[in-house]
Formats: sequence, C-alpha cells, structure tokens
Amino acid sequence: MNKLHKEMVASQLHQEGLTQAEIGAQLGLSRVRAGQMIQAHEAREAQIGQVDKFTAELICSECQTSRVLNTIRNAGCEGRPDKIAALGPVELRKMSSLGQKSLDIIANILERIGQIDEAKQWLRRSK
Repeated sequence: MNKLHKEMVASQLHQEGLTQAEIGAQLGLSRVRAGQMIQAHEAREAQIGQVDKFTAELICSECQTSRVLNTIRNAGCEGRPDKIAALGPVELRKMSSLGQKSLDIIANILERIGQIDEAKQWLRRSK
C-alpha cells in the first residue's frame, strides 16, 4: 500500500469513527502519524476540489498516474469514466502502451464506481 493510498484509508477509517490510535494500530502506524496522514489526505482533498471519482482513485493507486492521466486526457476522456469504459483496454493500450498493471487498476476502479460490471470481463474485451 503506497503512502497516498494509506492516507486515503486512514481518512476513511476516521470518517467511520475510528480513533487515531485505532487507525494507527490497523495500519501499523503511531497515533500521531495516523493523525498526520488524515490531515494530509483532507488537505489534498480540499486542493483537488471536484475531481471525478475515477481520477481521485487513480491518483491514490499504485500505477504510473501521470502516464495514465495523459492517456485519458489525450483520448478526450478526462472526467468521463464512461468514455474510458467504452474505449476498452485494447484502445487504451494502443494509445500509450499502458502496461497490464495500469489496465488492471483502471478496470478495478471502473468496476468499483459502477462503470463496468466485471473488471476481468472488461479486460478480456477486444474491439
């Protein structure tokens, strides 16, 4: 789990009512460090403002975010996860030679936000 993902999880746990000590114990951090991660995530969220859910989750993932975001931007799909889903993995891979790990992450995010039914099925799709 990378730092940004850990910050997001810490913030989610905090919103669910867990104390900083409980969050720290779950994530293997001190209470103070858990609090710092929550604050960092909340500050980043405030800066990001109204970013679509797909992009926000992508930023917190472990893929090469800038490369994926540039591919999405170049395809005219920024802020449009429905268009990303419609393109499919074959077209995305053609546009910028995205690796399998990046495509897996994209598929999982699309599934989580309800743009596709099943990530594995979407990844097998060819256009």
